[in-house]
Amino acid sequence: MSKYKHLKHLSSLFIFLFTFCFCINANATLLNSDFSSGFDDWQAEVEYIDGTSGLDEIDDGNIIASFPDSFSSFGNSATLTTAFDGNNGNQLWSVVMYQDFMFDSIMAGSSLWLSLDVIFDLTDGGTFPVAGDPSTGFLDDFAFAQLVDDLGNVLLDLSTGGTFDVTVWAGIDVALEFGVIDNDFSLGDTLTVSNIGITEVKALPVPAPATLFLYILGIVLLKRIRA
Repeated sequence: MSKYKHLKHLSSLFIFLFTFCFCINANATLLNSDFSSGFDDWQAEVEYIDGTSGLDEIDDGNIIASFPDSFSSFGNSATLTTAFDGNNGNQLWSVVMYQDFMFDSIMAGSSLWLSLDVIFDLTDGGTFPVAGDPSTGFLDDFAFAQLVDDLGNVLLDLSTGGTFDVTVWAGIDVALEFGVIDNDFSLGDTLTVSNIGITEVKALPVPAPATLFLYILGIVLLKRIRA
């Protein structure tokens, strides 16, 4: 057998060993993360100026279907909008969507990652609020995306979108919260979230004796070819 054929077999062996030792699996603790079932498994809190009384009202829970002007989904994205509810004359000025769930437990040495895309469009050009930053004015419109614990404490600011290491919270009860709030009396502010995913990157396992033998054999063969 030629050296090239030896190398071909060794390459196949190393590819097999690499595939055996390292893999990435999707973690499915978050329900309906792609909004393929509309807003099933998601809840909301909406604050509005009542068109009849003129007073602020708050609705919370499984209410998304009651506010079609403020919640819409397309593909794997969901959009929250501060809006005027023409049917009731209500001004929906604070729109929040959330889901409580538990991150799966993971193997020792593995890691857990949360990814998502976030886009916002605020009528006054405002930005995401920064905790403890007094420059975020009270009358600025703002939007937020965050991971919180079961007490409501913010664990991660997800406002920029991207990929976040959430390994430390594996096996812990948490919630994803997204919201957009109008403070300048000009409705139409939006927040869109999409491509939400939770991924476990598994650790490299200790090779089984048979696998270790194949690995050593491959090294010996490689040395013989080079000799």
